Amino acid sequence: MNRLLTILLVMLVCSSASSLLAATAVYPVKGVFGFDAPVLQQKAPTFAKLVSSRSAATLEKEFDAEFRKVFGPLATDNITDLNKHEVLVASLHLVRASQYVVPKMGNYEVHMPITLSIVITNPSTGEAVYSFTRTSYAAVLLANPHVDFQAQKLLLEQTASNYRTLMQTLIKEAKAGYNPTKIEISIADTWKGLYILDKGSKFGIAQGDSIVDSAGNELSVKYVSENYAVAASLLGNVDRSRTFFKYATASTANQFNKPRVLTMHEGWKNPVLAEISHFFDSEVATESAFTLLPVNEYFRKLLETVARDTYSGKFETTEQREMPDYLIKFSASAPRSYTMSEKGKFALNVYEQYVLGELLDKQGRIIFSAVGSNRIEDKNVGGMVFGKEARLEVVLKNAVVNLAEQFAKAIKFSHFVLPVKNVDGKSIEINDTSRELRIGQEVTLYRNIGKVSGVSSDVTIPLWQANVVDVQNGNARLELLMPHVDKGVGITTDDMVLVDSMTVSATADHSSTSVTYCTNIAPKLGALDIEDFSIVSRTYGYLLPYTLYDQDEQFSRKIHEAAKFGGFKDTLKLGKIKTGGRCLLPVHQAAIETNACDNGSCNTTVNLAAGYRLYVNKEKKGGAASTTKINIEDCIQSAQMPVIQGELSKASLDLLKTNILKLRY
Repeated sequence: MNRLLTILLVMLVCSSASSLLAATAVYPVKGVFGFDAPVLQQKAPTFAKLVSSRSAATLEKEFDAEFRKVFGPLATDNITDLNKHEVLVASLHLVRASQYVVPKMGNYEVHMPITLSIVITNPSTGEAVYSFTRTSYAAVLLANPHVDFQAQKLLLEQTASNYRTLMQTLIKEAKAGYNPTKIEISIADTWKGLYILDKGSKFGIAQGDSIVDSAGNELSVKYVSENYAVAASLLGNVDRSRTFFKYATASTANQFNKPRVLTMHEGWKNPVLAEISHFFDSEVATESAFTLLPVNEYFRKLLETVARDTYSGKFETTEQREMPDYLIKFSASAPRSYTMSEKGKFALNVYEQYVLGELLDKQGRIIFSAVGSNRIEDKNVGGMVFGKEARLEVVLKNAVVNLAEQFAKAIKFSHFVLPVKNVDGKSIEINDTSRELRIGQEVTLYRNIGKVSGVSSDVTIPLWQANVVDVQNGNARLELLMPHVDKGVGITTDDMVLVDSMTVSATADHSSTSVTYCTNIAPKLGALDIEDFSIVSRTYGYLLPYTLYDQDEQFSRKIHEAAKFGGFKDTLKLGKIKTGGRCLLPVHQAAIETNACDNGSCNTTVNLAAGYRLYVNKEKKGGAASTTKINIEDCIQSAQMPVIQGELSKASLDLLKTNILKLRY
């Protein structure tokens, strides 16, 4: 009996060990990312001192040791040519660090929040399979945080302890959540050089995915349906008997059939916009019509680190990932902060922030735009109030939350089938019932080839890539660019264009006439400037009855560079659309009509006009505007101008929304 129990126990242990070893191995990268950010010294001086004193090499060793301790046999010691396509890599990233002081009963409370992220990436495809992020708030109460040597020592010790605890907690969280599904994919059939796969979106396959086999052969998914997918080989023919795979998680399975939207973090080269992007990624609801695909600007550096420290050799993933069809551009107003104080009353510290988000397609067409805003009022009781930097961080985050809610609510997903009407050589005419096609846009032509063995539904195949050259009266003319299939396959009237688009109902009937925002023409027409106007004035541009394009060259350079370092193919065409000199200029005219002040309190009336002008080659060709009066009563004189600015921004938004739909050339 005892011998039987011993045998059963040994079998159980062996079974547990084998199941652990069968799970997907993960390699902790010997590198930490984001710890050398230029703004670290300014925003988090104590954490910057910790990083400087410990060195990057020490931080890397600590992460490696702790990760291996927690992940146990799942943490592989090396990556070789034999296992390089079946191992994931884990990397540690500093997302944010800050430091601020709050006066408290004659002392000072120093807050030092840190946000870390562990990203687990498939190095063969560049896809981030997991991302675990957590923030920890350390606080120290001191008599004098600036001069006292002991105080500085205590701050450094507390920061080190907070960082160590946060890293350990995050690694444990990553281990608890680490259970990637290895989706095995077989080739059901081939058709004219394309590979028909036996799994589709309900198994976690998405258009743009790269899938690999154990030998490193790679297929790029060109089209996906619920039960199957169609892929192309990146390098030569592939043996049909090979089994391909990708990694996915249960929590993201329902995201694969949604359009992907590219977001950029460090690529902004602007700490505020990078922070906005991180906040936005974490706040967009999973129920929204799209899924975000953040660019990992450190991806190339990550691969270089892996190649340096292992026997993996070079990963052939650089600039091979499919670019999503959409991306997000952020802008932000300079935060406004001021104090309203009256003798004998509590002072009030006020903070205001606007954040603009614009959803663009790969040509720069503005599909949707919105402004998120927030206002915080803090009572200053005997100096016991949060510091300015702390509140500016909160008001920024709250504005981004508001922005994310608007995006999730407004954007819908639509699917259109546009049949081919006529074929004349390489010129194709289709019926555009979607009203979504624009000149210069690339589309794909498809064919239903019927049943295929191993697939339960009819199979649709991508045939040709084409360019839209004309759009008129619900018809679009295309010019064929390049085939997805073998030579000799032409287009017939049995074929079609499939359009999966993110739409906003208010933009469905827009003219295809192209317009961009005007540059080098001043929007200010009156005596008063509006500080936030460059941000709030772009809120409703997407509602213009014409097709509005963003042609910001600086943004274009940044997103191209970030996409390149993130391993994506550069298929963006920002700034390429010709607008024929047509541009949209938001304008404002503001002036103080009356201003009466007595004993530090003012009653003020401000006249405001706001609207738009349409230009062709800097000659005004149209416009719409309206006016309003802003009455501000009992305003504390010392805070009068920032209060006026806040009211002007709010009133401008109302007037701009009223006038955008009235515009005509």
